[in-house]
Amino acid sequence: MEEDRTGEITALLNLEGGEAITGDRLWALVYPELRRRAGAIVSGERSDHTLSATAVINETYVRLSTRAPHEWEDRTHFYAVAASIMRHVLIDNHQTALYL
Repeated sequence: MEEDRTGEITALLNLEGGEAITGDRLWALVYPELRRRAGAIVSGERSDHTLSATAVINETYVRLSTRAPHEWEDRTHFYAVAASIMRHVLIDNHQTALYL
């Protein structure tokens, strides 16, 4: 079952036109893993940070869905890029907070 789902993720990621990144089916499959990764990243932050794991995922979704179409090697590549974006979301949030 899991093997079928991971193959489905890769297939959805590589649909022609890059439109799958905003597709409901893809996000239903990848959300649990993104949530786990966002939770781990947020839990490593200082105690006064203001973003929740859900907010980090939402911003990651926006950044992924508005970038130029991307050719994904596989789901591991997608998760690595998403985790990188999550870290940048936190960095951007810290920098914004410094200027307020």
